[in-house]
Amino acid sequence: MHHWQARLTQAWGRRGPLAWCLWPLSALLQLVWHARRGLQALGLLGPPADLPVPVWVVGNVLAGGTGKTPLLMALADWLGHQGVRVGVISRGYGRTQTALTGVTPMSHADEVGDEPLLIHRHCGVPVWVGSDRVEAARALLRAHPEVQLVLSDDGLQRLDLPRAVEWVVFDARGLGNGWLWPAGPLREPWPRPTAQGVRQVTVRTHAEGPVGEHRVERCLANHARRADGQVRPLTNWLGQDVGALAGIAQPEAFFAALREQGLALTQTHALT
Repeated sequence: MHHWQARLTQAWGRRGPLAWCLWPLSALLQLVWHARRGLQALGLLGPPADLPVPVWVVGNVLAGGTGKTPLLMALADWLGHQGVRVGVISRGYGRTQTALTGVTPMSHADEVGDEPLLIHRHCGVPVWVGSDRVEAARALLRAHPEVQLVLSDDGLQRLDLPRAVEWVVFDARGLGNGWLWPAGPLREPWPRPTAQGVRQVTVRTHAEGPVGEHRVERCLANHARRADGQVRPLTNWLGQDVGALAGIAQPEAFFAALREQGLALTQTHALT
């Protein structure tokens, strides 16, 4: 994490000098948000798109990661065990291509994004990526008409994306200082309004989180997969020097979990 990013993240925890300096920009963003919601209420933005199957949106109102992708994967697995045929849509952040495309086991992260590729390989469900999530959902359903429910990886702020359920994920930061970005961590004011008939479920991914009606417990797997595909218990690395890489929003949480298992981390590196 760059120095300025670390300072900004720290500033989001309280209403200090840096947050106050950025507050005018946040106030402007809040005006834009209210204007957009007002236009929607007047029907000037048009209704949400019409899709033939229900959509569950898994997202957050905080800048940065909160653990929504693991929750989406858990939901996909759970729904599959209930006999529901699930498909996933995502924007595919970080990919170099912009074309609407389906994810295959042979796809590369540069083409489809690392999270969509992870979801497809782990859950074994159809995944489509595109900057327009509505079009991604339509393409998914054309290619896989057997899909009965679509999970959207983020897209909470997309007013044109219909949804039956919103899963809003929080981490230990809660609401931070309660201000919108860039003075605070919020993408939009909280609590956020929901359309009639839409159920909102709040989830926290930290035991001490101040926001979230349901808690999802994070735990480290007791095994690791080697580069050759072999699965080995973590205990195999006890007493050895271990290096760790993390490409998540809060890498220190991962490193701490490894140390709690008794692993001696001699090197750590956060991929940003």
